[in-house]
Amino acid sequence: NISYMMMLKCVYNMTYIIIVLILILSIASPNHKKFVYGQLPGINTVLTSAGLSYLNLVATEVLERELQDIYIGDITVNATAPIGIVTCYLHEVHMTGLSISNSSAIWHSSSVGFDLSLEGVKGTLTMSWEYLQLSWPHMSDNGTAIILFSNTSVLTKILMYASYEGEVMAEMYTTSVDVGSLDVQLTAGPAWLYNIFTDIFEDKISNVAGSAIQGTMESTINNGLQGAVNSIPIVLPVNSEVEVHYKLVRFPYVTDQFCVFSQQGTFYRTNNPQEAPYTPKIIPHTPPIPPDDMLQMVISEYTVDSVLFAAYKSNMFVVTITDDILPASAPLRLNTSYFQELLPELYNAYPNMMFDLFAYAVEPPVVLFSKADGATVLIHGYVDVNILPNMTTAFTLDCHVTATGSAWVEEQDLKGQITYDNITIGLHSSSIGKFDTDTLQQVVAFTMSEVIIPLVNDKIGDGFPLPTASGLLFVAPTVGYEDSYMWVSTDVSYSPPNGANTWICGCKYIA
Repeated sequence: NISYMMMLKCVYNMTYIIIVLILILSIASPNHKKFVYGQLPGINTVLTSAGLSYLNLVATEVLERELQDIYIGDITVNATAPIGIVTCYLHEVHMTGLSISNSSAIWHSSSVGFDLSLEGVKGTLTMSWEYLQLSWPHMSDNGTAIILFSNTSVLTKILMYASYEGEVMAEMYTTSVDVGSLDVQLTAGPAWLYNIFTDIFEDKISNVAGSAIQGTMESTINNGLQGAVNSIPIVLPVNSEVEVHYKLVRFPYVTDQFCVFSQQGTFYRTNNPQEAPYTPKIIPHTPPIPPDDMLQMVISEYTVDSVLFAAYKSNMFVVTITDDILPASAPLRLNTSYFQELLPELYNAYPNMMFDLFAYAVEPPVVLFSKADGATVLIHGYVDVNILPNMTTAFTLDCHVTATGSAWVEEQDLKGQITYDNITIGLHSSSIGKFDTDTLQQVVAFTMSEVIIPLVNDKIGDGFPLPTASGLLFVAPTVGYEDSYMWVSTDVSYSPPNGANTWICGCKYIA
């Protein structure tokens, strides 16, 4: 019957909303990176049952708002009546006042997707009608009709998989509708017209309209929806020089409690991309905490190391220190006179001369995650002492720095900073002769802690973007560490704009 048409349309709208939200919270792939079976992920993004349930509630609100007035159009059908063959015309058919008493969405591991269930769906169909007797005496009549449908339930199953390009794919593959009851109310017309209305809605029109709606659903979901998903930016810029790529590297993994999207999680220089010289380690699907939050992410050392590699290649670990940027609390100034007793070789070679310090990493820094120590960052670099004004290098120190890393989520970005722990120095090269670097240990440690590390933190302070969409906010995110990986767990809040189409087009990324 025509309620079946409406339920199919209802299923389409609800499914459209649910799928797009899932795709937003997962991270799609860059088109130039192909799907590689068996490649280890850098990041696992987990949408929990709590997250799916929340998205279902949001989708239900959007669905009821969008389906308050649905125009169906005109319907014409021939039928047999006591007066002979008549042509019935239904004009300006609308569905109004749709409401859903209960809706639920659950993960379905056997089908690698989720089931969407609507219960207690009801609404009103309004229209005007007229009929014309085809033979003499060509009797006719007209009026209006209201059909109330209620106690209707819908069950649809959604399949989720990965394309060859590494994109998340979603496809509706089965739908069942159980119309509970219909109440036909005619404002005029003979008694036999009621029976014709019942036959029309339950037999002839439902077959044609049901097939049309089913075809439209399949076309829209399998083609139009994927087109919308593909239009969402999927290579996210970190800054003007670095971007992050999130390609799916395996099919979504679905259990009864969550769905896991395994992503590449690799960072590149924007203008001169180069693969990070690291291999991802095996990371778990979920963090070792209860899946109470809606969204969780497991982030490997590999992903953070690729951030540091791209930053290294972009010269973000290069710092020039001049005397004017030293803090007032510095025990020494960048003048050789201050080193007359501490390092006489320097003063004797360049008496009472100013100099700059040029600090730079000589290899990409790396991070080590552990449950006991959190995040540890290892940096190997050189510090040149350059005499002014000709920038003559007096000597170069070889420095191995250990720092503690900390991370937090601010808005939709994962941010971090490093805190100085200790440093080991040695003499790499010298134009003033060999000397014992132990006398410089405290001075170098102070400079590293109070000057160089803060300058590096300023350069990397923007962090990198997590998947987000317009109107999506992380709520009370937490960060934790385990051996070889870190995790983020958060609830989300979503306020879609009015209009499903406007809302879809408003998506900023996918996360």
